[in-house]
Amino acid sequence: MADFRLVRDEGLRWVRASDKASRGFCALCGSSLFWKPDGRDRMSFSPAAVDGPTGLVTGHHIFMDEAGDYYRVSDGTPHYPGDDEA
Repeated sequence: MADFRLVRDEGLRWVRASDKASRGFCALCGSSLFWKPDGRDRMSFSPAAVDGPTGLVTGHHIFMDEAGDYYRVSDGTPHYPGDDEA
């Protein structure tokens, strides 16, 4: 997180998502922006929160065993049944 720099925090609110993590969201539009696990020096963020090109690519899909039958991803990216840190 040492390289993370928040440019603007207007509307940013944090809430307890569970007994393990907090979520940051925009109180103005409702967008989910961040997920921060307790006691760890890392934070996940929504790529949509980044202005401009990100250069990001999908590493894997999670919770595919819980997806509706209408939701199919066939981009060749690995599917995992769940995420042990969720």
